[in-house]
Amino acid sequence: MPASIKLQREYGDDLAVIFVESQGASQEDAERFILRQKWMGTPAMWTSERPVSVAGSGLPKHALLSADGRVISEGRHISKKTRELIEDEIAKGKKAPEGTPKQLKKAWSNFGKGKIAKAITEAEKVGAKPELAEDAADTIREFTRRTESRIARASWLLENGYALRAEDA
Repeated sequence: MPASIKLQREYGDDLAVIFVESQGASQEDAERFILRQKWMGTPAMWTSERPVSVAGSGLPKHALLSADGRVISEGRHISKKTRELIEDEIAKGKKAPEGTPKQLKKAWSNFGKGKIAKAITEAEKVGAKPELAEDAADTIREFTRRTESRIARASWLLENGYALRAEDA
């Protein structure tokens, strides 16, 4: 747990850490334990619903999901390899996907910096060229999908009591 909390602080909003109470404790008992351990007050989220199943027995266990939701690492300990995978996923999320035409890389760069409107405008300009229209349209759809996902995450944060994190998102 402390290693995961440290990772959450280190990577901020680039990494979402979700802790799952999986031993059947009541919400009150789980909260008391979390507070006693001083694990509250971090950006990490808490739930009793497992987003994915992790193989093996014993606790704690982790699962690292890729940006597209695939499990890319799981186990009992966060290793150097896990940290490398986290950094790789964060870097991938800020770059254009492989095979993206070079004319759309500026749009992806803007999107990676959080300049969504500018990214879409840039992709629309590129899409004015008939030979790049389909690639530009796919890029705009992907920007829209990712933006909607961020909005859904912010809504979830707000609905589940993480008002400050929702505001930041």
